[in-house]
Amino acid sequence: MGVRLYSNLFGTLQSFYLVFVLNLGDQNPKRIPFVVALIPLLVYLSSVLTSFNLSKFYEKFGRKTALMSGGALCVATAVCMIFLTPDFSWPIYVLAIFIGNSEYYLGMAQSTVLATGINLISEVIGTKG
Repeated sequence: MGVRLYSNLFGTLQSFYLVFVLNLGDQNPKRIPFVVALIPLLVYLSSVLTSFNLSKFYEKFGRKTALMSGGALCVATAVCMIFLTPDFSWPIYVLAIFIGNSEYYLGMAQSTVLATGINLISEVIGTKG
């Protein structure tokens, strides 16, 4: 449940965070700034790349370890995002990679926890069904 909540809230509120907290992009309300589109693109690309490697990670460390490491990465990247300001916003590009891939950072975090959470749920349903 928490995995889905994290993924959905982050995906929904990310562009608001970029525009209203970090003041990225221009102030023209009729145009979508390139930066606001670039960072979600980095998140989703890193998520896709991470999901290709998750089976190897599962074999080596197990799914529970993957979920815990992904959750820790989610928390770490969220804490880093707290300290970003409009004057010091360049690290968001690096953090975007780790958000999508929890195993490989923020972009990685989202991919790892979501895929692993769904995988663990299917195991529970499979044993009771």
